[in-house]
Amino acid sequence: MKKLLVGMAALSIGAAAHADVKFGGDTLLSYTNIKNADGTKDANSEDFVLWNNIMVDGNKGENLSYHLNLRHVGTYGSNIGVTPNAGDSSTATATAPARTQTNDMIYVQEAIAYAKVGENGTFAFGRSGLELNQGQLVSKRPFDDNQVAFDGLRYVHDADWGRLGLSYSVSGKGGTGQLATTSDSSNRIKFTGVSYTLKNTPEALSNVELHYVKAAADGNLRLANGVNTNATRTWIGLNLKGEMAGVDYTLNAENFKGEGGTEAKATMIDLNVGYRMPNVMDSRVYLVYHTDGTTDDGVYDALYYDDHKYSGLMDVVKWGNLSEIALGYTFKPTADCEAGVSFHQFSRVKNTKTGLLQSNADSAFTGSDDAVGTEIDVFYNHKFESGMFVNAELGSFSVGDYMKTNSRSENITRLYVETGFDF
Repeated sequence: MKKLLVGMAALSIGAAAHADVKFGGDTLLSYTNIKNADGTKDANSEDFVLWNNIMVDGNKGENLSYHLNLRHVGTYGSNIGVTPNAGDSSTATATAPARTQTNDMIYVQEAIAYAKVGENGTFAFGRSGLELNQGQLVSKRPFDDNQVAFDGLRYVHDADWGRLGLSYSVSGKGGTGQLATTSDSSNRIKFTGVSYTLKNTPEALSNVELHYVKAAADGNLRLANGVNTNATRTWIGLNLKGEMAGVDYTLNAENFKGEGGTEAKATMIDLNVGYRMPNVMDSRVYLVYHTDGTTDDGVYDALYYDDHKYSGLMDVVKWGNLSEIALGYTFKPTADCEAGVSFHQFSRVKNTKTGLLQSNADSAFTGSDDAVGTEIDVFYNHKFESGMFVNAELGSFSVGDYMKTNSRSENITRLYVETGFDF
């Protein structure tokens, strides 16, 4: 810690001597209260968690730049494990090994250098987040305890004909419970990503993105929902987005394949269609359809998708053998706030597969029932003139027969409130 403070002081001196170095950051305090977690009676919890980010951005001339993000996460009254690279939570899949820290530590979330190549290219190396398919395949998860970032190389070519992105990273050594299903300490993950975004498209097709992602291991990758054990996994995806005559839509699709060991094939489709009414408090009513298919040998691997943003705000279920129908409504009472309500119905695509709960509590569930449950969410976000914001979420999850059959018969409630500001 002493060395870190000395380093920060040195950066401060450098910033004073170099006009191209800027400091910034943010702080956020959250409160979570859960009743009957995963449908278990009296499984209650409440926590305060504090996130702090310190960011340094610098330029050397017009062609070289650097970004550093130092992060601290702490739960009031206890230690918490966090992951500064490529995630290692119970729901992570082809991940890099965790570097677990505790409350008194600050770790490097992002540290990346950029170099311009010609008029349209940018080469980058270091650690940074990545987002693909609007966070439905890879997400930065900026305020999750388990952060997602990649150590490696990246190249972006941004031209009139489109935007091409290339990414390559290699994990460190991992063992049981991290990357591999065996104790082989030499197992490494090679993560490759290629994306292309079409430009100059009409408003009815404002975004067209194609991508290819591959995760390959020397041994086996981490299990996905307890059923996929492969040495190589690939995702080929498409994102379409547009708006016409007040109707907007977003379509995301992924074709997943796991090879080596247990073979797995699955398709994910997520469609969001809405109608916006600008003259009625800028309100929007929308419908969501989601399904991620499964085979006899495996289920869809959702990789590092944003598991809070999609499929309900309560963080009860996760993708992988999940079918969802949702209906929602959002509106803005004033320019500084937004509110909304949504209803979600969840079921299993294949009733012989488990692993739908984010906590993995259902890994040993039995029974052939399809109904996982229904969820109602209400949210309110407000940003004040001072720059401080307050976000609140309240959700109620009614358990279905899939959970009731396995002694999870209590409905779940979750209250989440966060406040903070940027600087």
